[in-house]
Amino acid sequence: LLGRAPVPVVLAVAVLGGSCGPVVTGGLSSLVAGLVPEGPRRDRAYGWDASTYNAAAVTAPAVVSLAGAAFSAGPAMGVLALSAVLAAALAASLPYADADPGAGSPPERPRAGLGAGLAALWRVRELRAITSATTLAFVGVGALTTTSVLLARGLGSPGAGGVLMTAFALGALAGSLTLGRMTSVAPARLARWAMAGTGAALAAA
Repeated sequence: LLGRAPVPVVLAVAVLGGSCGPVVTGGLSSLVAGLVPEGPRRDRAYGWDASTYNAAAVTAPAVVSLAGAAFSAGPAMGVLALSAVLAAALAASLPYADADPGAGSPPERPRAGLGAGLAALWRVRELRAITSATTLAFVGVGALTTTSVLLARGLGSPGAGGVLMTAFALGALAGSLTLGRMTSVAPARLARWAMAGTGAALAAA
């Protein structure tokens, strides 16, 4: 719509699309417990969930960068849109209704809304701390997309912004495959070191 519709319309469409982000980045992961029985299988399912997410993050910048360089921004956006449609179709094909009732929470679980979630965040100290910390950390991670493009343009290679994004995603993929196996390290300590490492890497880049 850029250049073809008023800017407020473009921004409204972007906001609507962005509002789907939480489902894409975390909502699907929350469904694993209802699809896979508790135990080693579920642990592996969570590992595959994180790994495939990061694998997509590795390939997407590269594919879109190639499409943008070979054609233009329009076809590159088309590739992104097509991938989202394909992902929606795959997500819809998951056997939610056929999932084992004992795999996740009981069918008669109490209804929980936004208020209950916010109350839990406030009540559980560890949950409050990790949510606040990761939200703040993602300010830097979220800015990487824009910053990498501006940095690449400033260095005279406008099409190379995807390279930095791909390198970051490769690290995320490696991390998801290895950090989950560090069961001897306390989760809070692992989270602190991981976020410190992310900040240091972004600063160095």
